[in-house]
Amino acid sequence: MSHGLKNPKSAKELLDMYYLQLRCNLLEAAASFDRIQKADGFAEEVKNDSRYQNLRKSLEILASSSKTRACDFLNLFSEDEK
Repeated sequence: MSHGLKNPKSAKELLDMYYLQLRCNLLEAAASFDRIQKADGFAEEVKNDSRYQNLRKSLEILASSSKTRACDFLNLFSEDEK
């Protein structure tokens, strides 16, 4: 879905601008998943928790080539609030 607004920056400029921030955020997410999975009680209490499952599903959204990832992400987590 396009809103008709063209970004004034090129894809390369946007990559240059967001690369370090994205890399840092992805590393933080990976480390958080590691800590959760290594903690006591993961298999019994967390592995099947709907919040954890939505976090895992969000990784699939992120890895997709959809042009509506942000919207898909928001829709996924809006289900948590129902």
